[in-house]
Amino acid sequence: MRIRLKKNKTMNQINSNIPTKEEVLAIEFATGLKDTTNIKYYQSITRRYNEPFLRKIYNYVRSIPDSQIRKSKGALFNHLVKTTHTLQAFPSQR
Repeated sequence: MRIRLKKNKTMNQINSNIPTKEEVLAIEFATGLKDTTNIKYYQSITRRYNEPFLRKIYNYVRSIPDSQIRKSKGALFNHLVKTTHTLQAFPSQR
């Protein structure tokens, strides 16, 4: 059932303009890491991984001075998300 509003807008159309929590987080990461050209990447990882995991890596990358990073903070963030998640998924067996 659709609820009609003024100018024939439906609730679905109005809700599509409201950013989700994941989209807001993706924008925060992209702007904080100065990597807004890859916003789609940040949107995909915020849907895939939980916020505390991503925020921990984000805060770590932000704390590193630019002079100590080879490529970019966005590239380092991407690398750490992939490797850290892999290490957590497959812990070493001792």
